[in-house]
Amino acid sequence: MGCPLISLALLCLALLALSRHSAISRFPIGLPLAAFVWCAWLLVVNHRAPFSRVWIWLFPVAACLAAAELILVLERRPQTRRLLERRTAVLVVAFAFGIATCVVTSFAVLASRDTGTYRDAEAAAELLSRVLQPGDLVVAGIPSNGPLDYYLHKQRVDRASVSIERVRRVFVIVDAGEGQTLDRLTQQSSVRDTTRFTPPVVVATLPLSHIYLYQRRDAAAR
Repeated sequence: MGCPLISLALLCLALLALSRHSAISRFPIGLPLAAFVWCAWLLVVNHRAPFSRVWIWLFPVAACLAAAELILVLERRPQTRRLLERRTAVLVVAFAFGIATCVVTSFAVLASRDTGTYRDAEAAAELLSRVLQPGDLVVAGIPSNGPLDYYLHKQRVDRASVSIERVRRVFVIVDAGEGQTLDRLTQQSSVRDTTRFTPPVVVATLPLSHIYLYQRRDAAAR
């Protein structure tokens, strides 16, 4: 609850600073206005909204606005002005520590889906490491394949590519957390040929994903 309140307070301070630009800056046109005009022009040219991470560079601008307004407010009273003059370094360190604590305890970075993730990757890799055999193929869609490969490597499992013509079993990872479906992942794969592969069977159910198994019908003869 503390982090949203702090964010709201900082937003209010930044908006107040914008409304009193002439009192906190000697430039007639401030950096925030220039940034807004530039970003608006880019949006018009591109005709699409970018990923959220594209706007990270605006955080320092907003932080400077909030800091300027906060200093302006604190300097109005003699008591807070003296405190600011004597304890600026301590206050800055304490505030930075508080913000960092909020980021860590909220798990916002780990839970972010901005660049994609696969939260069941470690559990899936541990399970696959116990059942994979020569001639098996593991299929995982983007972006789940990256985290899965990482944990498979930690388990010393080589997810080397195997030709679909030579594969005996196919394990398909369906990450529901990323909106994946089995049909979408296999729509252009030979595993959908029921004359060559058995229907998919769920071999593992994880909190946010499922692992399906396809078996070649003539695997015994190979």
